[in-house]
Amino acid sequence: MVCRDLTKVSEEIVRGGLAEVADWAARGVRGEATVVVEGAQRGRVDISTLVGEVEARVAAGERLKTVTTEIADATGVSKKQLYDEALRHRGAGGVS
Repeated sequence: MVCRDLTKVSEEIVRGGLAEVADWAARGVRGEATVVVEGAQRGRVDISTLVGEVEARVAAGERLKTVTTEIADATGVSKKQLYDEALRHRGAGGVS
């Protein structure tokens, strides 16, 4: 969301994705603007997708614990949940 000229008669608020807001701004924007970006939504990440990323990085030589910690921190999922799921997958013939 971009808010332009807040508290003024010409106040304008534009909501949308980055592409939509960029298209709006490309037409020429004058005045003071504030950009508001929504934070990451915790818990919306598919854990099986993350386990796939863990597998790829472990296969490339990284430590399982390091990888799961980094991915969990970046996505907001539980470190324990991701680590346990990666171990469970390893037991099923996944991560080595």
